[in-house]
Amino acid sequence: MALVFKGIDSCKKGWVLAILAQDSIALSYINNLSNIPYKNQLTVIDMPLDCPSSIGHYPRDCDRQAKKFLGKQHSSIFYAPLKNWLKHPLSTINQVCEHHKKPKLSIQSYHLFNKINELQTNKTQHYFIESHPECIFKKWYQANLPSKKTTKGFQIRKQLIIQKLKRYNLQELNRSIEIFYNQNKHYCTNDDIIDALALALLNYEFFSKKNYIHLSKSFIY
Repeated sequence: MALVFKGIDSCKKGWVLAILAQDSIALSYINNLSNIPYKNQLTVIDMPLDCPSSIGHYPRDCDRQAKKFLGKQHSSIFYAPLKNWLKHPLSTINQVCEHHKKPKLSIQSYHLFNKINELQTNKTQHYFIESHPECIFKKWYQANLPSKKTTKGFQIRKQLIIQKLKRYNLQELNRSIEIFYNQNKHYCTNDDIIDALALALLNYEFFSKKNYIHLSKSFIY
C-alpha cells in the first residue's frame, strides 16, 4: 500500500480531505468520516479527539497551551466539551461552568457537537491525531498572522503550503486549490482547503519526525 499523508478539516456540509503523496495531491469532499480511505494510515484532524470526562479536567490542558501559543489569535481555539455535554443544551452546560467557576463553552464549540460526535463514533475505526491549523501556520511563520479570512492572510498561508511542499520534495500545488474550490464551493471555503493541506503536511512532519510539537498524546502541531 502506498504511503500517504492525510489531513482533514470540517466544512459547512461535511469535511475537506487532503491526501499528499510523493507524486500527487488529492483533495476531496466527504460527507462522513467513515468514508476516509487508507483506514490504517494516520489522519490528522482539526476536531477534539479526546473529550474531558469530568469538570475537573475542563478545559483540557492542550487547549490552554494552544491558546497561549496563539496569543492574540487564541479565539480560534474552542475548548473541547465534556463527553456528557454532547447531549445537553448550551444553557445547561454553561450553568455547570458558572457553578464550577470554569470558562463558559463558546457557541462555536457547541455548533461543532455533531462533528465531535461523528469523530467519537469513527475514531476506533481509523488512526487519528488532533491538531489545529492556526497553530501549524504560526509555527511555520514564527509570527502572528493576519486573519485567514483576509486576502493577505490567505495568501501568506498558501505560500507557506507551497514552500513546505517544495522543501519536502512533495508534489507542487499548481492550481489544485482553485480547481477544487470551483467544483465544491457550495460545500466549503478556500480556507477549509488550506487548513486541510496544512494538517496533511503536519502529518508528513510527524511521520518524518521533523518540526512538530506534542501538546498531549493525541494533540500535535
